[in-house]
Amino acid sequence: MKITYIYHSGFIVETETAVFIFDYYKEAALVEDYLRSADAGKDVFFFASHSHFDHFNPEIFEFSKVRPAAFILSSEIRSSCGNREGVVFLDKLESYDLPGGGRAEAFGSTDAGASFLVWRDGLKIFHAGDLNNWHWNEQAPPKEAAAMGRLFLSEAALIKEASGGSVDLAMFPVDSRLGRDYALGAEQFLQEVKTRVFAPMHSWDDYKAANAFKAEAEKYAEVFFEIRGVGESGRF
Repeated sequence: MKITYIYHSGFIVETETAVFIFDYYKEAALVEDYLRSADAGKDVFFFASHSHFDHFNPEIFEFSKVRPAAFILSSEIRSSCGNREGVVFLDKLESYDLPGGGRAEAFGSTDAGASFLVWRDGLKIFHAGDLNNWHWNEQAPPKEAAAMGRLFLSEAALIKEASGGSVDLAMFPVDSRLGRDYALGAEQFLQEVKTRVFAPMHSWDDYKAANAFKAEAEKYAEVFFEIRGVGESGRF
């Protein structure tokens, strides 16, 4: 499995038979170059978790001019992209059998849209979208923060059950705007779902803060994918 960071919450994940591109919103040249150089026999799938500008950019449909691709989007995006052939929209707990093998299933979010669990080539790949414990402990009333925590843990429990308790890759928010408990949701997810490779996201350009979670993450995950900038890549 090869993982390439695009920007913010965007990643390219390449497996033996497929290329998955999650939550692209910028760095078109990087994606175009990757699609041109990837093995021509591999299927290409774009995922978008919700309609926020930093997770969904309608430019993704233009990439099909570079390389044929399938598009799997949260149903929340339907109104943002109009009528397009070949686009699959998923509601929470809906699944889709991927052409060429494997499956994608949508799970909930604690913000907008969905999160995705993908099975392909013996791998389980999870992209959280905006699923996180958005507790805002230093700003929100305690009852509100606690309610968010309960909602997040209920969603994590569904993913744990569906995945059989483990994933090969989890791309998950580690957002320093949440204050001192900025990685609480990530830690709670790792406690629930055994994870081989953990990739922090939703960090904008704050790579230092995201990577500061490495020591804690490695108490649970086998590998922490440390990101230093656009195009960071690794094989696992």
